[in-house]
This record gives sequence, structure tokens and C-alpha cells, in this order.
Amino acid sequence: MTGVAHGTFEVEIAPSPNELDGAVSRFGWRKQFHGDLETTSTGIMLSGGDPASGTAGYVAFESMRETLKGRTGGFLRMQLGAIQEGSQ
Repeated sequence: MTGVAHGTFEVEIAPSPNELDGAVSRFGWRKQFHGDLETTSTGIMLSGGDPASGTAGYVAFESMRETLKGRTGGFLRMQLGAIQEGSQ
């Protein structure tokens, strides 16, 4: 199945307390999608490192249950990334 979905989304991001003495930041979010994809997703991201020196990394998970062009389903999406001395 191939195709393109069109629409918009709004994001609410909120920092969460963490237990790692500031070495790791934790953020939660909620997205509301409108258009061909109608859903609300929730996610959490952990990031750490020293962005000022160009070294940092993150991992995030986002959970979605949606209706896309009349079809219902869901998935869990994982993202990760790292920057070493300013290069991804």
C-alpha cells in the first residue's frame, strides 16, 4: 500500500521531572492530528549530553491509534539520534 496522507497537527510538550540529577532530560508530549489522519498520539523522549559542545543523544517512543482514510489501526514508533562534535 502506497500513498500520501495530508493534514496538520498540534503538539503540547511538557518537561517531566527526572531522577538523574540533570544528566538526562525527560519530555512528554501529546499530538492531535487532523486531515486524512485523525488521531491523538502520546510520547516520551529522553535526551542527554552536552548540546553546547555538540555532543548529545535522544531516544523517543510515540504511541498512536488512528483512522487513516477510513481504516483503523495503531502502532508504536521509536526514534533515536546522536550528535558527536556537531555531526549527526
